Amino acid sequence: MDDGKLPNRVIICIDMKSFFASVSSVIRGLNPLKTRLAVVGDIKRSGSVVLAATPLLKKEGIKTGSRLFDIPKRKDIHVVHPSMERYIKASNYISSLVLQYVAPEDFHAYSIDELFIDATASLHLFAKTPEELAHKIINEIYRKTRLTATAGIGPNLLLAKVSLDYEAKNSPTGVAYWRYEDIPFKLWSIHPMKDFWGISSATERRLNRLGIHSIKELALSSKEMLQQEFGILGEELHQHANGIDLDKFLHKPLFAHLSTASSEGPRESPVWFFWEEKCLWIIGTPGDTFPLRIDKNRNCAIGIVDFDPATGKVLHAGFRGKATVEPFNFDLAKRLFAKYLGSNEKDWDSRFKNQDPKNVFIRFAPETVVVRDQSYNVNR
Repeated sequence: MDDGKLPNRVIICIDMKSFFASVSSVIRGLNPLKTRLAVVGDIKRSGSVVLAATPLLKKEGIKTGSRLFDIPKRKDIHVVHPSMERYIKASNYISSLVLQYVAPEDFHAYSIDELFIDATASLHLFAKTPEELAHKIINEIYRKTRLTATAGIGPNLLLAKVSLDYEAKNSPTGVAYWRYEDIPFKLWSIHPMKDFWGISSATERRLNRLGIHSIKELALSSKEMLQQEFGILGEELHQHANGIDLDKFLHKPLFAHLSTASSEGPRESPVWFFWEEKCLWIIGTPGDTFPLRIDKNRNCAIGIVDFDPATGKVLHAGFRGKATVEPFNFDLAKRLFAKYLGSNEKDWDSRFKNQDPKNVFIRFAPETVVVRDQSYNVNR
């Protein structure tokens, strides 16, 4: 694995500790870290599910998924209804605090209590190191909300997420930074494999049948064997075991260049795309010729580049695989256009609002993927 050819950003994944239970504690004037509190769907039904619990209560075995009848009836344990309106308000406020440190396009809300930021371009404005910035953000969140956050840092979304889940949440500092050179010592030590992001118990059993019993063995295994067993998922499993993640890249509104075969040689078409179900989906209109070429020869290649002259970022992903021409799907088309034009359909140019039913979708299934980071330094 050549680290110099992999995306090398400053991605920070921030998670709010026991978020629902912590917010419910704070609004009652209680310290979430010193309080035993459970948020329960319906406090009048003994079989109602526990939605969240503070850390002290978790130590007593009460956690998300437990039942109300599991909670000891003691005066020092608070059992409360959920307050979604307050949770959403707190989440939005935390997002506003974090957005002081990055541009909106570098912010991604993963869930109500977890978010990602790409601090590559703005790091120098606030801190000397990624760790310093992460501490500054979670300290400000605590100072203004009394809610505890943890942060995982990595050169891509995957390593930021796993560094959060497997180190930061258990670290006394609440911050962890995993680099590519840490993969053999940290990522590959995650065990059992089903604890790793994206591997289910069923997938682990299938890997075991292939003679793969650890993340290290998965990382060093044959991509061809994994692709034969799992299809494109095999490529993704191999990438994740090597600390590589493409999802964030493919969800950006970038142009792709579709290369198809013709009797006159390769033909290239700039296109918009949507990444879903491990495939790239591309709209073809009656005036486009690439659907006709794909009908004759399914072999295709796609190149996607993310270039920012202000920061020197140059990320490239190249795919080879096979494509098919599929019936047009209006809902899928709306999701594709929303990626590039925004979620408010009223603001779209009129030519995107009423699609021709004669349109088609190109479904491109990648068979091989190459990722390159060709970024350069910009003198400020």
